[in-house]
Amino acid sequence: MPIDLTWLAAMRSMSDLATRQTLVVDDVEIELPVSNGRGNTRFRDWQRRVLPDIVPDSVNADAPERTPFRLLFALTTGIEAGASMEEAVSGELSPLENLFRAETLTKKITLAFHVLAVKAASKGESESKGFTERTLLLLCRNDDGSLDVDLIRDLVEQMRRPPADLDLAQRIVLERIQPGWSPLAEPTFHLPETAKAAEVPFDLEASRLFREDLRTLIQAALPPADFFQQLNLLLILHLGLYQPRVASVLNPQMDFLYKQMDAPDPRNLQDLEETLRIQAQHHPFAGRLYCRAPDPELRTISLRTPARVSFEELDTSLAVFHFHLLILVQLRRLAEVYLVNQWGDVDAWRQGELTSEVLAKLQAATRGPRQLIERMEREPQFESFLRKALTALCVRFAQTQVAETSRERAFDEISKSASPLHALRRLYEMYNIQSSRNAAGSRAYRQGIQVTSSLLQQGQYGLVQARQRVGAFFELGAGVLPLVLLLSIGAGREKVPVDNLWTRLERYGLRFDSEERERLLAHLRSMGVYERYSDAGEAAYVRNLMTPRVA
Repeated sequence: MPIDLTWLAAMRSMSDLATRQTLVVDDVEIELPVSNGRGNTRFRDWQRRVLPDIVPDSVNADAPERTPFRLLFALTTGIEAGASMEEAVSGELSPLENLFRAETLTKKITLAFHVLAVKAASKGESESKGFTERTLLLLCRNDDGSLDVDLIRDLVEQMRRPPADLDLAQRIVLERIQPGWSPLAEPTFHLPETAKAAEVPFDLEASRLFREDLRTLIQAALPPADFFQQLNLLLILHLGLYQPRVASVLNPQMDFLYKQMDAPDPRNLQDLEETLRIQAQHHPFAGRLYCRAPDPELRTISLRTPARVSFEELDTSLAVFHFHLLILVQLRRLAEVYLVNQWGDVDAWRQGELTSEVLAKLQAATRGPRQLIERMEREPQFESFLRKALTALCVRFAQTQVAETSRERAFDEISKSASPLHALRRLYEMYNIQSSRNAAGSRAYRQGIQVTSSLLQQGQYGLVQARQRVGAFFELGAGVLPLVLLLSIGAGREKVPVDNLWTRLERYGLRFDSEERERLLAHLRSMGVYERYSDAGEAAYVRNLMTPRVA
């Protein structure tokens, strides 16, 4: 339904809409979004894209090594180390610095090979704009939203091993940091109260797959150095593909919400429910990205190569996902204030003091497009409220976020949009271009494909390669293969049919056509981990490199 032009005119004629803090819409007082929200107003920021069940972190391109660092920093008791990491690797041990501190885009960070190293890190290293423990905890949640505490504890304990289990260089550095330390001493595992509250992941399959893989890696009982390396590769794999995976779930659902706002129809909800049923049976990200096998020969690649096309398509998908997150943040806040107004809990909601029961009820009722459409169908007054509130947000956005030279064009876009939701989406797109004329500098790019590419482009240990004049494309690095084999076969198992490998890779979103499959199998054969006992291929197996072979 088009925007109510009478209501739009009323909003434009309101002299203080750009500066006021609240607005009453259909007897519901909404808090209006602000620019550069900080502290208590951060939840009202126009550019906020943090949703605890979808993307808990406001991510910028960063190093995967930050995530285990943040995990150990946040989930262990606080102590003051006897010496800092900088002091520990100074003097005669300065040649070891590059082993224990990594260069990132902005500064050096301490590698979290042990909990003591994290506690000895410089002040400020715990701050990160990358994926943090919040996303890791979300990936470690069960289907009911409860945290798999045992899994998290086991992961932390892997980083609390006695110095005697570590290599010589690590032992020397830890002895300088905290002489005589043992796992009986602090820092020990500590789960904050805030992490104990249930949070149902929006993408259940992402958390299921990560928990399976993390548990397999822990059960493999690798030496500390090998475990730390493989953990970082695991984080590259899962965090690098996390936003693409969630985008494949959210984007189609949001399309139905746009349809409903454009032309209300009960069939929209029916079609959405069918889509959700299909997504539950077969994840939309499974086998979505065409990928090349390890390529030591540097084969020719063009803009039409499937692995390159998949990267471009993912770029578009993540840009759309960026706008959907921004809009869903605003939609949830509007739906929440509408409901707590009905329940008489507005003050508690604004102060963050809702009881756990009411909070869980509120989250379930505003989770996504399905819940919003259901309420619009059931309560016409909610639909009326939502349309008016979104229109008010559009006017305020045009007045406060759009450059003055483009403001009239923004109002023209609003008035001719299919619905207030379409208008808000268009305004966010205008702002994205306005904030940076260079596409590579826009928010949608930086928080979308740049994050994915920066995490996955790790040479032979990544999933993305790049060539001049062609750009980035998906290619499975040879250094990732031992981990992929372990996760496909399982800890303690020697070999499985090769179909298990293809199934696992598809769950990660990777697809190999027949030619690339043959190339990958040839590479595995050269590694001595592929066995084929029949010409037809019925008896073909892949072996586990991380399990000792029985003589």
